[in-house]
Amino acid sequence: MYQTSEQCAQQFKTMVGLPQVQKALQLIEQDQDRCIAEQCELVQIEAPTGHEEKRAAVFADKLRALGLEDVHIDRGGNVVALRRGKGKGPKVLIEGHLDTVFPFGSVKGVEQRDGFIYAPGIGDDTRALAMLLSLARAMNEAGIETAGDVVFVGTTREEGTGSL
Repeated sequence: MYQTSEQCAQQFKTMVGLPQVQKALQLIEQDQDRCIAEQCELVQIEAPTGHEEKRAAVFADKLRALGLEDVHIDRGGNVVALRRGKGKGPKVLIEGHLDTVFPFGSVKGVEQRDGFIYAPGIGDDTRALAMLLSLARAMNEAGIETAGDVVFVGTTREEGTGSL
Protein backbone atom coordinates (compact mmCIF):
# COMPACT_ATOMS: atom_id res chain seq x y z
CA MET A 1 0.00 0.00 0.00
CA TYR A 2 1.29 3.43 -0.94
CA GLN A 3 1.69 5.92 1.88
CA THR A 4 1.66 9.67 1.45
CA SER A 5 3.39 12.21 3.60
CA GLU A 6 1.44 13.90 6.36
CA GLN A 7 1.74 17.18 4.45
CA CYS A 8 0.23 15.62 1.33
CA ALA A 9 -2.57 13.96 3.32
CA GLN A 10 -3.40 17.24 5.05
CA GLN A 11 -3.43 19.14 1.75
CA PHE A 12 -5.78 16.56 0.26
CA LYS A 13 -8.09 16.80 3.26
CA THR A 14 -8.12 20.59 2.99
CA MET A 15 -8.85 20.53 -0.76
CA VAL A 16 -11.66 17.98 -0.47
CA GLY A 17 -13.22 20.11 2.26
CA LEU A 18 -13.51 23.22 0.07
CA PRO A 19 -17.12 24.04 -0.84
CA GLN A 20 -16.35 24.32 -4.57
CA VAL A 21 -14.61 20.95 -4.56
CA GLN A 22 -17.55 19.43 -2.69
CA LYS A 23 -19.85 20.89 -5.34
CA ALA A 24 -17.66 19.50 -8.14
CA LEU A 25 -17.67 16.03 -6.57
CA GLN A 26 -21.46 16.18 -6.34
CA LEU A 27 -21.67 17.28 -9.99
CA ILE A 28 -19.44 14.36 -11.03
CA GLU A 29 -21.77 11.99 -9.19
CA GLN A 30 -24.79 13.53 -10.94
CA ASP A 31 -22.98 13.33 -14.30
CA GLN A 32 -22.59 9.54 -14.25
CA ASP A 33 -25.24 8.79 -16.87
CA ARG A 34 -23.76 11.31 -19.29
CA CYS A 35 -20.23 10.11 -18.52
CA ILE A 36 -21.20 6.51 -19.25
CA ALA A 37 -23.00 7.57 -22.45
CA GLU A 38 -19.82 9.33 -23.63
CA GLN A 39 -17.76 6.30 -22.67
CA CYS A 40 -20.06 4.10 -24.79
CA GLU A 41 -19.88 6.58 -27.67
CA LEU A 42 -16.08 6.80 -27.60
CA VAL A 43 -15.50 3.04 -27.30
CA GLN A 44 -17.37 2.51 -30.56
CA ILE A 45 -14.80 4.66 -32.36
CA GLU A 46 -12.19 1.96 -32.72
CA ALA A 47 -8.65 3.11 -31.99
CA PRO A 48 -6.04 0.37 -32.19
CA THR A 49 -2.54 1.55 -31.32
CA GLY A 50 -1.27 3.76 -34.13
CA HIS A 51 -4.79 4.42 -35.48
CA GLU A 52 -6.28 6.81 -32.92
CA GLU A 53 -7.10 9.65 -35.35
CA LYS A 54 -10.91 9.35 -35.42
CA ARG A 55 -11.26 8.97 -31.67
CA ALA A 56 -8.80 11.83 -31.17
CA ALA A 57 -10.87 14.15 -33.38
CA VAL A 58 -14.09 13.41 -31.48
CA PHE A 59 -12.37 13.77 -28.10
CA ALA A 60 -10.86 17.11 -29.18
CA ASP A 61 -14.30 18.36 -30.28
CA LYS A 62 -15.75 17.41 -26.89
CA LEU A 63 -12.98 19.30 -25.07
CA ARG A 64 -13.58 22.37 -27.27
CA ALA A 65 -17.30 22.20 -26.49
CA LEU A 66 -16.40 22.41 -22.79
CA GLY A 67 -14.59 25.69 -23.38
CA LEU A 68 -11.05 24.44 -22.96
CA GLU A 69 -8.41 26.49 -24.74
CA ASP A 70 -5.73 25.70 -27.29
CA VAL A 71 -7.30 22.34 -28.07
CA HIS A 72 -5.16 20.64 -30.67
CA ILE A 73 -3.84 17.33 -31.86
CA ASP A 74 -0.05 17.37 -31.75
CA ARG A 75 2.30 15.71 -34.22
CA GLY A 76 2.22 12.49 -32.16
CA GLY A 77 -1.57 12.35 -32.37
CA ASN A 78 -2.11 13.32 -28.72
CA VAL A 79 -5.09 15.54 -27.95
CA VAL A 80 -4.01 18.45 -25.76
CA ALA A 81 -6.32 21.02 -24.15
CA LEU A 82 -5.75 23.77 -21.62
CA ARG A 83 -7.95 24.90 -18.76
CA ARG A 84 -6.27 28.12 -17.81
CA GLY A 85 -5.51 28.85 -14.17
CA LYS A 86 -4.73 32.16 -12.49
CA GLY A 87 -1.06 31.95 -13.48
CA LYS A 88 0.12 31.56 -9.92
CA GLY A 89 0.88 27.87 -9.73
CA PRO A 90 2.39 24.91 -11.54
CA LYS A 91 0.71 23.22 -14.48
CA VAL A 92 -0.97 19.92 -13.75
CA LEU A 93 -1.44 17.36 -16.52
CA ILE A 94 -4.14 14.71 -16.37
CA GLU A 95 -4.57 12.12 -19.08
CA GLY A 96 -6.18 9.03 -20.41
CA HIS A 97 -4.99 7.12 -23.44
CA LEU A 98 -6.90 7.02 -26.69
CA ASP A 99 -5.75 3.65 -28.01
CA THR A 100 -6.83 0.12 -27.26
CA VAL A 101 -5.25 -3.29 -27.72
CA PHE A 102 -8.16 -4.44 -29.87
CA PRO A 103 -7.80 -4.55 -33.67
CA PHE A 104 -10.31 -2.99 -36.05
CA GLY A 105 -13.53 -4.99 -36.20
CA SER A 106 -13.46 -6.03 -32.55
CA VAL A 107 -16.15 -3.64 -31.36
CA LYS A 108 -19.58 -4.86 -32.41
CA GLY A 109 -21.46 -2.52 -30.10
CA VAL A 110 -21.92 -1.95 -26.40
CA GLU A 111 -23.96 -4.21 -24.14
CA GLN A 112 -25.23 -3.12 -20.75
CA ARG A 113 -26.29 -6.02 -18.57
CA ASP A 114 -26.66 -6.54 -14.82
CA GLY A 115 -25.11 -3.16 -14.01
CA PHE A 116 -22.03 -3.79 -16.17
CA ILE A 117 -20.97 -2.45 -19.56
CA TYR A 118 -19.38 -4.81 -22.06
CA ALA A 119 -17.33 -3.83 -25.12
CA PRO A 120 -13.70 -4.30 -26.12
CA GLY A 121 -11.80 -1.32 -24.69
CA ILE A 122 -14.63 -0.04 -22.48
CA GLY A 123 -12.33 0.17 -19.46
CA ASP A 124 -8.88 0.49 -21.05
CA ASP A 125 -8.85 3.40 -21.35
CA THR A 126 -12.11 4.79 -22.63
CA ARG A 127 -13.29 5.22 -19.05
CA ALA A 128 -10.49 7.70 -18.35
CA LEU A 129 -11.39 9.77 -21.43
CA ALA A 130 -15.03 9.99 -20.32
CA MET A 131 -13.94 10.84 -16.78
CA LEU A 132 -11.73 13.66 -18.05
CA LEU A 133 -14.75 15.17 -19.79
CA SER A 134 -16.85 14.81 -16.65
CA LEU A 135 -14.10 16.41 -14.55
CA ALA A 136 -13.82 19.41 -16.89
CA ARG A 137 -17.61 19.86 -16.81
CA ALA A 138 -17.66 19.68 -13.02
CA MET A 139 -14.79 22.14 -12.62
CA ASN A 140 -16.54 24.57 -14.95
CA GLU A 141 -19.98 24.22 -13.36
CA ALA A 142 -18.59 24.46 -9.81
CA GLY A 143 -16.64 27.57 -10.73
CA ILE A 144 -13.32 26.11 -9.68
CA GLU A 145 -10.40 28.40 -10.42
CA THR A 146 -7.01 26.77 -10.13
CA ALA A 147 -3.78 28.60 -9.36
CA GLY A 148 -1.96 26.87 -12.23
CA ASP A 149 -3.17 25.62 -15.58
CA VAL A 150 -4.69 22.17 -15.91
CA VAL A 151 -3.75 20.36 -19.12
CA PHE A 152 -6.15 17.64 -20.27
CA VAL A 153 -4.53 15.10 -22.61
CA GLY A 154 -5.66 12.08 -24.57
CA THR A 155 -2.43 10.23 -25.31
CA THR A 156 -1.67 7.86 -28.17
CA ARG A 157 0.22 4.63 -28.62
CA GLU A 158 0.14 3.64 -24.97
CA GLU A 159 0.23 0.02 -26.09
CA GLY A 160 3.26 0.62 -28.30
CA THR A 161 6.35 2.74 -27.91
CA GLY A 162 4.35 5.82 -26.97
CA SER A 163 4.34 9.19 -28.64
CA LEU A 164 5.18 11.58 -25.87
